[in-house]
Amino acid sequence: MTIVLVSVPILTFALGTWQVQRLGWKKELIKDLENKMALEPIGLPKHINPKVIPEFEYRKVKLTGRFDHSKEIFIESRTREGELGYHLITPFHPHNGGQPILVNRGFIKRQLKDPRSRPLSQESKDVVEVIGMLRKQESKSFFQPNNSKDSNQWYFVDIQEIAEHLETAPILVDAITCTSSTFSSSSLSLFPQNFFFPLALRN
Repeated sequence: MTIVLVSVPILTFALGTWQVQRLGWKKELIKDLENKMALEPIGLPKHINPKVIPEFEYRKVKLTGRFDHSKEIFIESRTREGELGYHLITPFHPHNGGQPILVNRGFIKRQLKDPRSRPLSQESKDVVEVIGMLRKQESKSFFQPNNSKDSNQWYFVDIQEIAEHLETAPILVDAITCTSSTFSSSSLSLFPQNFFFPLALRN
């Protein structure tokens, strides 16, 4: 009994210390994120070393080129403001002759999965300007099913796996805005809803 009584305050102190340390870590992370987002977007080089992406995560980038809508994929079971849908990932071919990369264009409602329901966003001949942020590989949740390339079912953004499937470089950009001479995705309801800020960071 004495051991238990002594252990309780020690455990409580340890947990409290851990929470304080984690709060400090989170504040530093938010500060770093805000600093990166305040910087002007940069262009990407033709050839990108995936190993350096973690150093530049959340760094804003500016892309000019064309989407290959024939190869778009949908990440299942995503929600936005309580509505169920997908995240739409589309190969992007930069105009500078660089390797095609992956662009996560954001949330799309289930009823808009059929490309015919969003014809303007399928203007594959349009030159598009994308402002987005570089992302590194995310951790897979224990509860997320494995992806199935054969049935084209995607539950988790495995950058390497998706890049191999779509024949792109393993580089992922989350779109903040997508614009062209004929449309602005940030102003039309039939487009994927791009990522917005502030981002929520989990404790």
